[in-house]
Amino acid sequence: GAADYAAQVGKLAAVAEALGRCPAQVAVLEEAARIADSHNDEELAYEVRMELIDAATFGACPDVSLVAFAWCLAKSDQEPERFDGSRLLWKYKWVLEAVLDYPQFGREQLEAMLADMERRYSAAGSGLHPVHQTAREVYRLLGDLPEAAAAHERTMRCEEDRLSNCRACEQHAQVKFLLDSDRPADALRTAGPIVSGRMKCAEIPHATYSYLLIPLVAAGQPKVAADYHRKGLALIGTNPKFLSQAARHVLFLAFTDNLTAAARLFERHLPNAAATTCPAWRFDFLRTAVFLFDRIADAHSQPPAAQSVWSAALGWLTGGASKPPRVRFPANFALPDDLDRSDPAALRDHFASEARELA
Repeated sequence: GAADYAAQVGKLAAVAEALGRCPAQVAVLEEAARIADSHNDEELAYEVRMELIDAATFGACPDVSLVAFAWCLAKSDQEPERFDGSRLLWKYKWVLEAVLDYPQFGREQLEAMLADMERRYSAAGSGLHPVHQTAREVYRLLGDLPEAAAAHERTMRCEEDRLSNCRACEQHAQVKFLLDSDRPADALRTAGPIVSGRMKCAEIPHATYSYLLIPLVAAGQPKVAADYHRKGLALIGTNPKFLSQAARHVLFLAFTDNLTAAARLFERHLPNAAATTCPAWRFDFLRTAVFLFDRIADAHSQPPAAQSVWSAALGWLTGGASKPPRVRFPANFALPDDLDRSDPAALRDHFASEARELA
């Protein structure tokens, strides 16, 4: 009966809440939305999808978030008195950043979405600070640094607003922008309030540490980098949402010739890399794999004495392995049958061709 399906959706929502942010929570809420749809209960379907957008955004399923958001936006545009569109404004920022991770969306679509976001925020009486924040991230990830710099200037001139990102997320975004603008010293200084613990949120400093590792090594501070590496890894664990950040930690270890530690960390995140539906996260992981196996192939052809100075500076990370490591792949990680998994050069070439295809 009518009451039955609503109670069923309520039960699923309670199960989802108990699960916390993860792909399983997303699957439970998708089932709840399916039940609401099958009974043509649009109000209930809207409420479930509002929660689904949050769950998918923070539970490593950005593709699900995009579809749920588009559904809710269409409903609120059709019948604004039935479906409160103002509740979607905050989520619009997440969606625009998620769209950047999918190559199906071109620059024209991204700019149309930015214009749509600006129109909706203005109509709701919001300032444009959050729109400029989002534009900076969009253009940074598009590699258009002049446009990103212009959006950054607008962000810095604008007053914060109820829809602006939290202070920690804004500081983190500035760090990424400064790094991409080839201003590493400014980026490390801007990261100060985050790494000192004065600014934090659900995902900061988790993500921030990974961006600082190579810049710190380049700035002659490998010990600080090693400290941030440990702290960052403890925070991200094996959360699938942080696959790109995990890749940066593997890159740092490979870059500093901690190849055994790099191989073990790479193995730890292979199940997430196999399962992810996000092409940008997979791309970050593939590029790191290319570098890692390139370094391992080099180590096979060099005597240990010829390895770099980093092994001395960070030797206590390595566990002092004398021979190049082998990587063990889990059953769910698809590799060609004829690929020699013990040959690092062959693995490098395989991952390079996969990355090129995605690129």
